[in-house]
Amino acid sequence: MSNKKLGIILLFIAIAIPAVGFAESSASSSLSASADSSASSGFPKTEVRKNTKEEIKNVKVQTRSSAKDIRTQTRENIKQERKEFRGEVKNIRATSTLSADEKKSKIEEEKKEKQDDLQKIKEERNKKIKEIRTDAKKTILEKRETLKIDLKKIKDQKKVQVVENTDKKLEKINDDRTDHLLDVIGNLENSLAKINARISAAEVKGVDASSAKKAALDATQAIVAARTAVEAQAAKVYKMTITDENKLKADVGNTIKKLQDDLKQVRVIVQSAHDAVRKSAVAIANALGLKDAQSSSSSFVSSPVSSVSSSDSSSSAVSSVSSAESSSQSSQ
Repeated sequence: MSNKKLGIILLFIAIAIPAVGFAESSASSSLSASADSSASSGFPKTEVRKNTKEEIKNVKVQTRSSAKDIRTQTRENIKQERKEFRGEVKNIRATSTLSADEKKSKIEEEKKEKQDDLQKIKEERNKKIKEIRTDAKKTILEKRETLKIDLKKIKDQKKVQVVENTDKKLEKINDDRTDHLLDVIGNLENSLAKINARISAAEVKGVDASSAKKAALDATQAIVAARTAVEAQAAKVYKMTITDENKLKADVGNTIKKLQDDLKQVRVIVQSAHDAVRKSAVAIANALGLKDAQSSSSSFVSSPVSSVSSSDSSSSAVSSVSSAESSSQSSQ
């Protein structure tokens, strides 16, 4: 009995399951049809939202892809620009180096030309000073003849001899002192040439050396003035005017004092030139940023003009005249 019931139940289940599946299929079809009809009727539902999300997702993907492409292209552009910039910098550096070499070569050429010109100027000046001395010698010979005539007024031959020797000493003193001052001026010119070379080199490096350039120009003018003064002094001839035997000491003393005063004035002018050169040396040292500008300037400029000791030599000449007078008086 129970077996029959079990068979009936199984049969019922076998028939019921396909029917349920068919019912679900029909329901699903009806729901799809209903959704399609709803969508076609213009009412936004789940499917519309789904489609919108898909579109948004696609837009985001496309945007990300575009942004990635833009970043990639930007990186490539930056790399290319950097490469071009580095090439330009390299070319600029090469050009700058070449310009510096050319400027350096030009400076060397100008320096050599200046040295050659300076040598020619020195030779011309030496020739000029020789001519001055030659003319002075002629005047001196004429002066000595005049002095001999004037010394005939003096009876004491010892005094005559002293005066003649003093006259020769004055000539030597003037020659020695002017030679010394000309040497000093030559050293100043050499120092100034070195300073000008430093100024040119500083300007090539872009250093503002305008103040040093102005000081060097002032020094050049001071040197020209000093040389002119010394050459004029070298051409001077000091004549002794003998009036009377009793005034012999005063006559000789006046001539000696004239020489001393003239040499002192010339020495002051040369010292001014020396100071001007030192000032230009300090100026270029300051422009180059050297710590101790004063000591740096000493490498360019020689020691100051030494004092002219003509006073000692000329004073001894006066003393000789005095001694001659004393001897003459004692012998009498």
